[in-house]
Amino acid sequence: MDWMKGPIRPMEMESNPEPFDSPEHIFEVKWDGIRYLAFLDGGTRLQNRRLLDKTGRYPELQGLHRMVKAKEAILDGEMVVLREGKPSFQRALERDLQSDPRRAAALSHRLPATYVAFDLLYLDGRPLVDRPLWERKRLLQEIVHPETAVEQAGGGGGKRVLEVPAFIEGRGRDLFAAVDQQGLEGIVAKEKESKYLMGVKSRRWLKIKCRRRQLCVACGFTKGPRGLGALVLGAYRDGKLLPVGHAGSGITDREATSLLQKLEPARIDHHPFSVRPPRYREKEYWVKPELVVEIEYLEWTESLTLRSPVIKGFVDTPPEACIIP
Repeated sequence: MDWMKGPIRPMEMESNPEPFDSPEHIFEVKWDGIRYLAFLDGGTRLQNRRLLDKTGRYPELQGLHRMVKAKEAILDGEMVVLREGKPSFQRALERDLQSDPRRAAALSHRLPATYVAFDLLYLDGRPLVDRPLWERKRLLQEIVHPETAVEQAGGGGGKRVLEVPAFIEGRGRDLFAAVDQQGLEGIVAKEKESKYLMGVKSRRWLKIKCRRRQLCVACGFTKGPRGLGALVLGAYRDGKLLPVGHAGSGITDREATSLLQKLEPARIDHHPFSVRPPRYREKEYWVKPELVVEIEYLEWTESLTLRSPVIKGFVDTPPEACIIP
């Protein structure tokens, strides 16, 4: 295999519902960005998990190869864009979808990306995928130039474009509590002795996400193969009822049928929101905003919608209790 030409499918993680402690694992922050492999060999090439070359979308990262002490290296990591010091998936996605070179260059200044490297697959002629994770981590830390991982910007300032994140051993619950308090996405647990299994989803790597709860009021619904497709959700801010997304997962087929029977008599002709809701891909049927739903979600997006909402249950409380934080 010509390692530097690739393509290489990244190793994938399984999900785990709860944090845990284990002397056999290392734990690190789960960065909320876009997965990329970086091929460094006198130049920089960036390959996403779909094996596509997206190098031109990140002009600020063209010098990554100069920031490592190696002639050839392949890094695995996450492309992250920060907002108020925290990774913003929405902004990372905005960067990743921009294919026009001039606009990508403009975005590189307005929404600069940082490459967070968490694994090393190849180094100067040596494939490392069969080496244990702890050894790959040690080598990665040794080859990155901390003093050169900063791209000098105009006016004498600089922004860090390459990071090798810290990790802790054994104490997953402590790290999870810390990232949950800071509003980050979650943590990753990896077996210290794990090999890098290219293209494989394995429980030797586990992702544990921080989930949050929000009360919403059902303002409408869509229909699907099981009758109910999804609930149209709303919540209040400053006394105004605003649309906050759709949720269809989290309930059984029987519950979906029963819920649809309950919503049908409450239908109205016009949406109940204080503003015009965005158009959805499915036809929406509007209802009186009376049924309160408890939703589990990952985060609020910048457009005030819930990311990855899941229905957890129904609450006997006034709709006005559904407040956007």
